[in-house]
Amino acid sequence: MTREEIYLAALLHDIGKFYQRADDPLNGSKELSALSKNMVQYICPDFKGFPSHQHVVWTNEFFEKTKSVFTSFISNEELNHIAHSAVYHHRPDDLYAAIIQMADWWASGMDRSSMGIFEDPQLESNELRFREIPLNNIMCALRVKQNNNEFHTSPRQTVFKLKPLSLIKEDIFPNSYTNETKLSTAHYREHWGAFINEFKSLPSRSFDIRGFSTTLHYVLKKYTWCIPSFTQNNHPCISLFEHSKITAAIAQCIFDFYSYNQDKFHTHSTPSGLQIEIDDEIYPLLLVGFDLSGIQDYLYNISSANAAKSLRGRSFYLQMSVEALAWKIINENPYPASPSHVIYASGGKFYMLLPNLANVRDFLNNFYEKVLYDLWKKHKGRLYLNMGAIAFRYKNKMEKDAPNIRIEGEEENVTIGALWDRVFVEMTSREAQRFRKIITSKDHFH
Repeated sequence: MTREEIYLAALLHDIGKFYQRADDPLNGSKELSALSKNMVQYICPDFKGFPSHQHVVWTNEFFEKTKSVFTSFISNEELNHIAHSAVYHHRPDDLYAAIIQMADWWASGMDRSSMGIFEDPQLESNELRFREIPLNNIMCALRVKQNNNEFHTSPRQTVFKLKPLSLIKEDIFPNSYTNETKLSTAHYREHWGAFINEFKSLPSRSFDIRGFSTTLHYVLKKYTWCIPSFTQNNHPCISLFEHSKITAAIAQCIFDFYSYNQDKFHTHSTPSGLQIEIDDEIYPLLLVGFDLSGIQDYLYNISSANAAKSLRGRSFYLQMSVEALAWKIINENPYPASPSHVIYASGGKFYMLLPNLANVRDFLNNFYEKVLYDLWKKHKGRLYLNMGAIAFRYKNKMEKDAPNIRIEGEEENVTIGALWDRVFVEMTSREAQRFRKIITSKDHFH
């Protein structure tokens, strides 16, 4: 299996969650073929005598019904690899499905959070809550500390509609939670139909597997940005898109790291299939952060004439500069990445997940040096780029509500918040020595 195949498999590993919510239950499904139903015993884990994680059955059906789309860009053999790894990720029977399972667990460790008591007791006890519960506005989770040391929270819960991503205000802004904003099979069926129609139009374009994966990233963003990924928590605030893209990025990073460190990976059989354990001293993932410094002075050091136009122009220039830097890393690093590897990009900052390999680190250091020279040449010190990179891993056996992340060089496990903090500290450590190498070089100030 190739790195492009495992990325695509991981990107689509939970597409069945979307499809399942647009269909009737397993036994009464009008969408599932006999082939998919017969796979339940092989791909669904057993929970107290019943098959759990049934969405993988619909994931299989998705691949069965869209074969012609995939085979416009890839071979039948490649499609079989991709579909198998995606469908079997809850009961892996080979290394690649087990890598996606590990990536799924690690991504879930990053993105699952609870926001309190849900306001609808009826929905709490409803067996179909996974179809009805909408994606919550994460801003409702903010707690603002008051002078009396009490915390102020949002006075009302707001949620998102099931609508394609667009510039229509009514479709993308959150609304108060009411019976009208609950979701339903009918809502999902309409949304799924629009997604499938657009997905099936892809063969009219000319792609290789990498181009197809990149386009699929944005099609999934358009339709799954508003779908909750994990509906067991009271206030699901992580979208299916965000979970899928992070899983895909992690899976490809683990695959790349594995290709050079196979002896550090070990598989063992469990009742739920094949599982991977990695040696304690290895750290497959690299969280890299970049931050443009000097933005405020650059933005507002403008003449009063046409100030508004100049401000918009400079803001656009800064945003496009960050986008260009991220895409340069995506395309030119030793292991070409994808937009899914960009965790966040806004406000003059962007963060990426990359494999923790020596040639990747060398590339990043050389890239950083070149960017600093370019910034000096164009802006003479007004803009500066900070960079920080932290290698990390998750525990082999993750525990709920416990620190599960180990940072390279540290002895105690930490939470995801502490990981972000370490990257921020690393990024700002060079702030006091801006352009030191350029200033002290013979080429500039001999």
